[in-house]
Amino acid sequence: MLDSQKFLIQCLLPGFLLALSGCQTTHQNNHQAPLVAGNDTFLNGIAGKRPEISPSPWWRSLRAPELNELIADALESNLTTQQFASRVKQADARKRKTGAALFPTLEIGADTARQDTHRLNESALASRERSSSIGILLDWEADIWGKLSAATQAAELDVDAARYDWLGAQLLLSSSVSETYLEIIEQRQLLDLLNDQVEVNETLAKLTELRYGQGQASIVDILQQREQLEATRSLFPDTEAQLKDLDYALAVLLGRAPQTETIVKSTEFPDPSRLRSNGTPSALLKERPDLLAASARIGAIDHRVAEAVADRLPQFSLRASLTASGVPSLESLVSNLVGEALIPIIDGGERKAEIELRKAQLEEAIQSYSELYLEAIREVETALFRESKQAERVSLLEDQLKTAQKLLSETRNRYSNGLTDYLPVLAAIQSVQRLERALISNKRIHLSYRVAIHRALGGQ
Repeated sequence: MLDSQKFLIQCLLPGFLLALSGCQTTHQNNHQAPLVAGNDTFLNGIAGKRPEISPSPWWRSLRAPELNELIADALESNLTTQQFASRVKQADARKRKTGAALFPTLEIGADTARQDTHRLNESALASRERSSSIGILLDWEADIWGKLSAATQAAELDVDAARYDWLGAQLLLSSSVSETYLEIIEQRQLLDLLNDQVEVNETLAKLTELRYGQGQASIVDILQQREQLEATRSLFPDTEAQLKDLDYALAVLLGRAPQTETIVKSTEFPDPSRLRSNGTPSALLKERPDLLAASARIGAIDHRVAEAVADRLPQFSLRASLTASGVPSLESLVSNLVGEALIPIIDGGERKAEIELRKAQLEEAIQSYSELYLEAIREVETALFRESKQAERVSLLEDQLKTAQKLLSETRNRYSNGLTDYLPVLAAIQSVQRLERALISNKRIHLSYRVAIHRALGGQ
């Protein structure tokens, strides 16, 4: 080995080892949590753990076995959630690509050549020479200031954010399937109710015609009842169209092509279990995928700030090569070891501007998180309040329907006894049938608010 190479190894290699052992810096997250999060840092939710890839089965609280099967099918086959799963794979590949910079690169190269020499003289001599060589190249950048580590940690948090986005997509999918399932049952019950109402109206129309034939009713009574019958029949097309639209929508959510076959077989609303205790801000922080994804992205940007700061400091790298020519032997080995130092001096303020840019991005991300946090609390409180008030509304509608049914019975008795005309009977019929339809829709709305609560609480 040449004396200059020995001198280079003796002088530079211990310095590199010392730098790696004693000068390595570790980046710390120093940014403060938003005011709405109190004194707790909002990155604690992702510190020290990797996000799960399957959502909490909140829908089991609805106690609908058929819905459980539909959601399981959707989580496996839905195309939107599969796109989010692909994004997780992309983020993981980027993380591994970024992390590879921490390790040395080792390359092997080989070449061979042949040279023919012809001499045009009396002897016409010709000669042929062959040469070959093989070499090993080593290239490594020392991560003294933690630049490469910061970039790797940022990429890891990007993977976490992608996983939380995936969980959020699964949460939205499960709630969409649940709401579509409930709306399908609603439309089916409305169709059954409309059939019953048409039968009632037809019976009343026949009775009115019979009374008219006996001289106890007028043609106006007949026309009023016929108009009521036709008005009820006119509700069928829209209800049937909505039911078919919901069937198609559910098929797409399940990753299937829309088909004429009905997917949902149930005709009764599920009876959910009692709602658990109300969510709190801390519960929101730990459970909502969108908040956790935002937290992970804040951490990633914070590490990229550290990466930009380290980029202003000197960079050290080590390059080595080992080459053998001809038949490998100790005498034919040629080695080379080079240590490089790159010290930024003048760059026109580019690196400083990059630091300021990333700090501004960090501030924006924290502000966006704070707004998202407040919006999450609003969604929970709104869903809880609406669910409780909707329960009251359903109870009041049931009481109102009972009263309307009593009123209908009284008006029919008075009309049969000739004490009043048919108009009060018609008004009572319209009121009863309208309340019957409204009660079905409001029961579905009550269950939809229950779904909204679980969605707002992040699937709890």
